[in-house]
Amino acid sequence: METKVCLECGKEKRIETFGTCKNVQHQKSGKAVVRRKNICQTCFSKRQKARVQLSMLEAFDWKCQCCGENHPEFLSLQHVTGFGRTLGSRASFKEKIFARKHGWNREHFSVLCYNCNVTRQYFGRCPHQVGDTPEQAIERLRKKAEPKRYYVNARFVNKMLEKVEKESS
Repeated sequence: METKVCLECGKEKRIETFGTCKNVQHQKSGKAVVRRKNICQTCFSKRQKARVQLSMLEAFDWKCQCCGENHPEFLSLQHVTGFGRTLGSRASFKEKIFARKHGWNREHFSVLCYNCNVTRQYFGRCPHQVGDTPEQAIERLRKKAEPKRYYVNARFVNKMLEKVEKESS
């Protein structure tokens, strides 16, 4: 089993974990040869994801479009108009690649912190936009948690009772 040391992480890994360079020709013979990259696929993927994340943050001014949170680890891409639904079940990284190909279009995408993003998905709106206080949100949850009262037609109940009495006799 042939191994190679990754220049990025310094770990010795199997040669198959390193990508190959495309269309490489031998200098003397001019024949096509397979040449392995010096960085393993794991390190290469991490670097690519970081580049795309940086590009996204630069395009959206390094902050949440709703609350202004600016810590990069809290920020994520959000689909404003459902534009991302065309992607199906693609992973987050592929969605960012898709958005970058479309020029980080602000009509279709925005950057939100995880709190704003999840709150919009779960409740349909963000408290920052409406100006809700925590007390108002708690009161709204209490109202939702109360059991609803259903009013039943008295004639219907009487008919059902008569039917039960007939069956039991």
